[in-house]
Amino acid sequence: MARPARGHPREPVTMSRLWTRLTYANYQFVAFVVVGGALAAVDAASPETACMTRPVALYRLAVELDPDYAQGHFNLGVFAQARGDFDAAVEHYRAALAADPLDHTPLVNLGQIYVQRGEYPAAIAALENAARHGHDDAAVWTLLARAHRERGEMDAAQRAAGRARRQAPRDPDVWREVAAVAHARDDWDGVEAALARVVALDPAAADAVFGLGRVAERRGAVDEAVRLYERAIAMDPRLVPAYGRLAVVAVERGETEAARRWLRELLRIAPDDPTATHLLESLGGRASAGRPAGAGR
Repeated sequence: MARPARGHPREPVTMSRLWTRLTYANYQFVAFVVVGGALAAVDAASPETACMTRPVALYRLAVELDPDYAQGHFNLGVFAQARGDFDAAVEHYRAALAADPLDHTPLVNLGQIYVQRGEYPAAIAALENAARHGHDDAAVWTLLARAHRERGEMDAAQRAAGRARRQAPRDPDVWREVAAVAHARDDWDGVEAALARVVALDPAAADAVFGLGRVAERRGAVDEAVRLYERAIAMDPRLVPAYGRLAVVAVERGETEAARRWLRELLRIAPDDPTATHLLESLGGRASAGRPAGAGR
């Protein structure tokens, strides 16, 4: 993620300050060499983890040497977020903000984490703060749209989704959120239009094709819905909801054997799905063991 230019005024350089900085730089260099040598041995023993171990250890050393090293805290936050350690990521992003209050990039990442955790008020506060300070971009507005939508604040969600759409009209994820907002407002025309844009921008978007099938089914165009569900499965053989809808449609049409077939396919992918298991048993069928659909393709 690109970071904005820093805007700190420069401190006057005195001989005492220069000597302190040179001494500190030498100490830091020696420490990095020592740690780097140790990490080389770790890398040789575990090459599959070297790409994560080395930079994390070096940045940890850097922030121990200089607790106000904002970039180090930010990078450690990125690594922690990538491995799903959100508590550590939040701690590092907050430390980065404290060390450099003029750089608001960590607010965007904090907003992402808060949205993932379902902490929507905190997400909205962080993301709106980021938008006010140089991060007025589609990614931020898309996250804001989701946070407002999850809170039931539909007018705010629609405004945020609209800003995201205007800023990034060719981003499929933006249109996915536009569709989600439209769905929450029971605007099926809006859902269909947004999902059609997703498919136009990303022809491999099986989730959007499935969504178009749901729109068609709701409107009573069952044959079209079945065609779209089957197309979605051809694109992504592990798309569990599509198998489920095909089974339900088959049951409603009285096509018991077809319903059993779709349910067995679903249970090969998700063997612990209780709804599919119960429905299959109610149709007089049993799940058969086998490879998940799409395995080895």
